[in-house]
Amino acid sequence: PAPESLRLSAKGLGDALPDACLRCLWVSLRFDLPYQRFPGVFGTIDRFIKNVVHNALDGTGRLPPWFPDIGRVASYERDLSYKRFRVWHEDLGVDLAGSPDDVFRMDDGSVHIVDYKTATLTRGQEKTLPIYEVQLNAYAYLAERIGLTPVRALSLIYMEPNGERDAGSDAGPALPFEARRVPVDLKPDVLIPPLLAAARRTFDLAGPPISKAGCEDCARLDALARGVLRA
Repeated sequence: PAPESLRLSAKGLGDALPDACLRCLWVSLRFDLPYQRFPGVFGTIDRFIKNVVHNALDGTGRLPPWFPDIGRVASYERDLSYKRFRVWHEDLGVDLAGSPDDVFRMDDGSVHIVDYKTATLTRGQEKTLPIYEVQLNAYAYLAERIGLTPVRALSLIYMEPNGERDAGSDAGPALPFEARRVPVDLKPDVLIPPLLAAARRTFDLAGPPISKAGCEDCARLDALARGVLRA
């Protein structure tokens, strides 16, 4: 029989990295866990940033002056939906999809993919960079397969809150942000196919694999299971 189809998101593919916990990956692929909520304010901030960037490009043909230097942008992609950025892998039975934050067409005709992060780049954030590297390379992998070529650059744009600056007014408080670019290595054809295969193998396991030593999420899940069984 044909294998059960597996839907993967570009954002979640980093959970298949070799040093990740395979048990957590198996659980996330097999179950839609409760209590996983992304605060809506971050989505609101992302939309606001994109609107400011797009309005500047529409009005002046240039990125806003506060935007980090990524080169000369000619235009931006307007349809960044999951419906468009989707690729079906017949051999693996895997459906990979994602929705990039921004995809810019540069003056030289190349494509530059950007992901915005509302956070300060601390040591804690740096630990998540390998996951973000996978996410952006997954977007590049998808873009190239739906005809958005050639992808030549990937960037994380950290929108870092600066609470030290006094930006209040009679209208109310305002929180300034400073934009910081972190370039990401472009290697979709090297990075993404092995992760798709790893996710497929893990998904096909009849039961959960052994937890990675010291995995805090597994410890929390075990505590939750024990509490539910005692109830």
